Amino acid sequence: MGGVQLATKEELEMIRDSCLLPMLLDVVEKQRKKMERTNQPLKALFLATNEHLLDLIHEDLVEIRRQLKHADIKVWALHEKTSEAAIWYRYKCRGYQNDFGIMHFVIKTDLQIKLGKYVARAEMGLSRVHSLK
Repeated sequence: MGGVQLATKEELEMIRDSCLLPMLLDVVEKQRKKMERTNQPLKALFLATNEHLLDLIHEDLVEIRRQLKHADIKVWALHEKTSEAAIWYRYKCRGYQNDFGIMHFVIKTDLQIKLGKYVARAEMGLSRVHSLK
């Protein structure tokens, strides 16, 4: 049977992450700017950790975008449909086109979960460096 091949579950997750990770970069960047304006004694450590988080998130976003491009999937925001309740996106996958919205409260929860996972990855990296000493 010919026809359009729909996005797989893994591709849908990448599509979603391609929308959420730029938001997470913004959240972490805002925290970095806020920390830069403080006189905290551990400011340098927090800024270095923040920079590491930004690098991890950016690396993942670049890889996701590369994989989406390889799978011939395009994703873009639908600014005209975005509302106070949700942010809307459209994706085109091998000829199939679909719109989806992510509710703001879901975005907030997902960003908190993703940030927690990135912090855990950063901690693992720091603990490996510490164990080498």
